[in-house]
Formats: sequence, structure tokens, C-alpha cells
Amino acid sequence: MAEVILPSDNGSLEGLQALGLLPVQPAIIGSLMPDMPAVEAGLRQGDRILQVAGEQIRSWYDLKHLIQKSEGQQVELLIARDQKEMTLQLQPRIHESGVWLIGIGPQQQTISKRFGPVAAFREGADRTIELIDLTLVFIQKLFSGNVSAKNIGGPITVVQVAGQAAQTDLSAVL
Repeated sequence: MAEVILPSDNGSLEGLQALGLLPVQPAIIGSLMPDMPAVEAGLRQGDRILQVAGEQIRSWYDLKHLIQKSEGQQVELLIARDQKEMTLQLQPRIHESGVWLIGIGPQQQTISKRFGPVAAFREGADRTIELIDLTLVFIQKLFSGNVSAKNIGGPITVVQVAGQAAQTDLSAVL
């Protein structure tokens, strides 16, 4: 079995993706907030963000860090639209929470799969193993002090967070 080494400063979704615990999510715009920098700069649904301020974007999770790093300064985005690359300029705005936003949300993909009884059992077992691994990684990070005990929540917390995300969709918006 391979050993997993977690950097002490990595408690983010980006870190979970790097560990293979989250799927790669392409940086494709699925939604735009009105009156925000992305709309004003001319971004559209379906645009794929390739670079921010000259830094390559491999996944949606790369965007947050680069937008925050800009600290509100104008940034250049290289995007792909209709199989053509183009450059746009925009200036992030500060949200009341202190986070810099440009007003975009990711393209959501829903994949439905059907399995026969044997394949369903196998897939269920594989997913269970993945979730056990994720739980063990979380426990390791919890005991090493890299994740706060405040991150522990039961079913009520899950429902509260899901409800907040459904109402505001801010969790998915940059």
C-alpha cells in the first residue's frame, strides 16, 4: 500500500483534489452573477479559463487562490471560447465576507450510471473504501492539527450547509 503524505499547510479542497479524493473539475463557467466583474469583462457561460495572471489553470480549484492573490488588482484571463483563445481583463470585487469575487460559478456535471446487481455491489464496495480512506485522511489531519475540530459536523450541519448553498450558491461562486 502506498503512503500518503499530507503537507501541513494544505487543508483545502485543492489538497483533496491533489490527493485524488475529489474529481478534477474543469474551469468552465456554468453561471454568471449579474453586475459582477466577469459579466462586465465579457465572460460567458461555457468559457473555459486557461490562465489567470499568466498562471495556468488545471482545475476550477486553482481559480480561488489566484483571484484571492490578486487582492483586487486587475487581472488578465486567458479563456477558450468556441475553439478560439482570447484575453480579457477584469478587476475582482471584495465581498462583505472579505473574499475577492469575480462573479462566476462552475459548470455542474451530473453523471447517471446504471449497474447490474454484481457490478452495483462492486461499485458500492469501491466507493465505501474511498470514503473510509477519506475519513482516515481527515482523522490524520485532525490529530496532526492541520484541520480544526470545528470542521466536524453531523447530519444537521450537512443539512444546514446544503441549505445555505442552495439559497445563496455563494460557495460555488468566485
